[in-house]
Amino acid sequence: MLALDTEVSPIKPLVHNRIEVPGGRIVFTASCFEGRDWSLAPLQKKEDAAVNREFAAKVGGALSGLGARRAYAPNPTQFNGKVISPANLRNIIPLPGPVFLCRNQACPADSTSLNVAGDAGLFSAGGCGMLVIVQGQNLLFGHAGRESLLDRQRIKTNNKERSRDKDLVDNMLDVLGARSETLKSIYAWPLYFIKPQHFGHRFDDPDLKHAAYNQGAILSLPREFGSEYGWKSAEAIHIDLPRIARTQLINRGVPKSNIFLDHAYLADELPTTRNGGGRYLTVVVRQ
Repeated sequence: MLALDTEVSPIKPLVHNRIEVPGGRIVFTASCFEGRDWSLAPLQKKEDAAVNREFAAKVGGALSGLGARRAYAPNPTQFNGKVISPANLRNIIPLPGPVFLCRNQACPADSTSLNVAGDAGLFSAGGCGMLVIVQGQNLLFGHAGRESLLDRQRIKTNNKERSRDKDLVDNMLDVLGARSETLKSIYAWPLYFIKPQHFGHRFDDPDLKHAAYNQGAILSLPREFGSEYGWKSAEAIHIDLPRIARTQLINRGVPKSNIFLDHAYLADELPTTRNGGGRYLTVVVRQ
């Protein structure tokens, strides 16, 4: 077994932002760690830390350097927009630092809550952004990939069919119990999304399933989100996911002034599916 007291060196993130929620009741940090080999797939259960000692120490070093003590990593591979309780991430993996990594591959979800100081949320990414929503003492973080924010079947069919009832933003707001009288107290941060200029969707994509989605997007996204969806060039639609997420929040009643795009876009040094691939690490820590 990999000892919790194994000495690890803190790893400095490429991107690090300290964010104070208005009113001063919550502070959190958000970070991205550079590299192309941060996939969390090797760490699913307790024994995996010993089998993947070097990687476990690397993740532990990154998390402990940010002050994390318990780290929640939902399985976002289905992009289903769901929010899971931290209690359901019941596979506890001790990492050096010491940090306890909480996972549950059998219960896919994009989001969970971070309830106390030292709680962290993390996922490896290739261009997908993060969404942090705070209301009072409640903080939710979510993996905000394109399909998490936008039901793929709905976009592909120009709103004729759905694969689910609600997308990520609605599910996060529902978990917070957001009602008309409380929406003004919600604050939100879309963080570290691929830039729209790097996120073109060509109309003549040789893969027919991508072409169908892209053609559906140009019909449905401008109608739903106006100019906030991004823009259209002669060859492609360029999707602006942070502004789409902001519009979804505004449409539910969250004030525009409570949604912050200061750190909405991904640093160019980080890998995405559009520049060669690989997985960097995105982490939010409640302070």
